Amino acid sequence: MSAGPDLLFGIDVGMSCTGIAYINRARGNNSVQTFNQWPGQRVEDKVPTRLAYQNATSKPSSWGFQCDSDHSATVREWFKIEFGKQDIPQGPVNGLYRDFLVCLYEMMTSEFEPEVLNGKRWDDAVIHFLFSVPATWSEDTVAKFRTIAHQAGFGRCPRHEVRTSLTEPHAIAAYTMAEEQFIKDNENIMIVDAGGIDCGATYIDADFERLLENKLQKLVQHLDMPPKHAAWKMRSSEHFQSNKKELGSNRWKADDIFLIQIPGLRYPMTDDSLGVRGGELQIHWYEVQNLFDTQVSRITRLMVEIMDRLCRSKQNRFGKIGDTIHDGKTIQYKYYVEFDTELDTSMRKARIPIMTTLATDIPIFDEHGIVRSHTTLEADLSQVSQKNISQKHAIFSRSRKKNSVQVFFLIEAEVGVADVKFRCLDCQTNRQLSDNTAIEIEVDKNMELMRASALVRED
Repeated sequence: MSAGPDLLFGIDVGMSCTGIAYINRARGNNSVQTFNQWPGQRVEDKVPTRLAYQNATSKPSSWGFQCDSDHSATVREWFKIEFGKQDIPQGPVNGLYRDFLVCLYEMMTSEFEPEVLNGKRWDDAVIHFLFSVPATWSEDTVAKFRTIAHQAGFGRCPRHEVRTSLTEPHAIAAYTMAEEQFIKDNENIMIVDAGGIDCGATYIDADFERLLENKLQKLVQHLDMPPKHAAWKMRSSEHFQSNKKELGSNRWKADDIFLIQIPGLRYPMTDDSLGVRGGELQIHWYEVQNLFDTQVSRITRLMVEIMDRLCRSKQNRFGKIGDTIHDGKTIQYKYYVEFDTELDTSMRKARIPIMTTLATDIPIFDEHGIVRSHTTLEADLSQVSQKNISQKHAIFSRSRKKNSVQVFFLIEAEVGVADVKFRCLDCQTNRQLSDNTAIEIEVDKNMELMRASALVRED
């Protein structure tokens, strides 16, 4: 078996749920496994990102699925939305993140005894923890998250390492391209992260909770807890979380009813005027459908807006053709940029972002706020040799098909002792098309240049 970690974890701490995948290489197993057995006797692919506290104690009394039965506790969830926000005090939010990661870490250590790690102790095994992070987090927020993860136990042992080098959309793209294998050359893909606060999953749960609370207001005299608390328990219940996955199947019609137990109801009453039958609240499927439709419409509008911007862009995209290595020190990557044929040739300019993981785990956004890059090359492609220009049709257009041209060029990277120099060259004549730009590297660190596909972003 080749050198590498004994255990490799991929961890996504989401707004509403958290998932863990791992590879146990200590036992020679290179297949990806997922955690699906969580404290609280639940078999699910993910665990709720949730904590419960009794009487304002400093440590959580339960977490994840266990919170469902921690009746007198105060439950905290959805704290991810507040993390890193400058207008919100970060002390309490940091504490919630730390507590949740401690619970997660303690559970993970309990699952990997020496017999599972081919005789190795957890503290002695080589373990890598790979956390995905939101694309909207700043470099400082990512660094703070790493610090909190370390405080929770991740990376404390000498042979353990924490990495936060992938944003959540990047992680989805990497998995899709590696595992699904349905993407063809020259195709464009759009990654839609439909979880958490940005794209709707949390909104759907929150809207359902409000729907329940409004219905329970009519039952307030029959409840031994506030309607808001009862609505939260119903929204968090396994019954609803499982049933909502059925939406979109042919199993239910819009007018069909599913029943959900009302917690805190003093007796199993039935009152059709209140929508209660045997102590259970009647919910029409169309009510749940409306919650999903609202968020799906919002996501669709965002996708159309993004595609519209791409169509209007006169400098559509970069594309990588191949790479050639020269004398072990100079590497050339062949790229093209597409331009609208209506654009004057003198305006064929390109801003090529250069990304690196040397300076920080997550490269920062540039001054335009549109690309995570360490530096950029400003290339003048107006004088590229005619042999390196080809005609093609745009792949997507909402109004009419437009012709475009592909302008090919080279990006050359020269690896030095203390830096890497980049420049753009004409493929045919090696004429320099940009000024040089350089990235400093530490002398005592090994450097591995990323493949060209990792260096390209939309302009």
